[in-house]
Amino acid sequence: LRDEEKRVEQVMEGRVRVLENMRCNMADEAWRWYQANRDRFQHPVYVPILHMTVTDAKASMLLENLIGVRDLAMFIFGCKEDETLLTDRRHNWKLNSTVVNPSLGFGFTRFAVDLFTAPDVVKQYLCNVARLHQVPIGSSRSNELYDEIKSAFVNTSYKLYLTDRLEMLSANKPNLDQARAALKETKVVACKEVHEVALRVLQKLEKLRKICVEESFLRLALKSLREELSKVGEKSHDLEHKLQEELTLMEGRLTVFRSAKEHLKIATDHLYEYCGLKTLDARKMTTEEKKIPKMLA
Repeated sequence: LRDEEKRVEQVMEGRVRVLENMRCNMADEAWRWYQANRDRFQHPVYVPILHMTVTDAKASMLLENLIGVRDLAMFIFGCKEDETLLTDRRHNWKLNSTVVNPSLGFGFTRFAVDLFTAPDVVKQYLCNVARLHQVPIGSSRSNELYDEIKSAFVNTSYKLYLTDRLEMLSANKPNLDQARAALKETKVVACKEVHEVALRVLQKLEKLRKICVEESFLRLALKSLREELSKVGEKSHDLEHKLQEELTLMEGRLTVFRSAKEHLKIATDHLYEYCGLKTLDARKMTTEEKKIPKMLA
């Protein structure tokens, strides 16, 4: 037994030297630190180059063409806490790392495709139509870890799994009550938003209606003002014409008055010169002067 353990240790040490020769940012030192502090980790840590066993040299060459150097030196952790422990900034190394939840921890022992033997063509067909290679087979432990499995399988290719009860369970089974509540809440929010938008539209339409009514009144008032202005213009023209006629008439009368006044003055001068009549006002005439107009008549 000790010889076997020693042989395994020698093989692992040889693989660590291969990892060192790959010059992947001190990945070999990180691995040795992990081995020295393994009790601080919740799950085993795996590195493909350290844990892969190939059947022959040809298989190794084929895998090298398929798997990149970065992925061969990838540190695979069972949980985020373990990853943080080894990739903390206090360490000098910079690792390529990922977290893969260990399915065996949920009681899974194999996949549905491993339940039977068949020609490769038959297995390939059944995997294509039934995704048998993505359906884990669980045990009684899996029945007790539904919520944990559901969380672990989110955003993965695993949608279903089988347990020893032979019941098909969905790892991503939605919570219908939560979905209904969320849908109801969404509808309520949507209705409120639609109601608010409708109110804003109605308010704007009411403002627009008032503006249209005011515009109609303004148009009517403007039309009325124009009509009144037109009437005032016509009246002004008529008044101007009448005023001009009155002015012409007054000028004619003034001319006649001036002519009559001039003739009266001439007549008064003649009466005084030839008759001795000083005034035409009967109240100021003497008795003799009052006789003169009668004599001239």
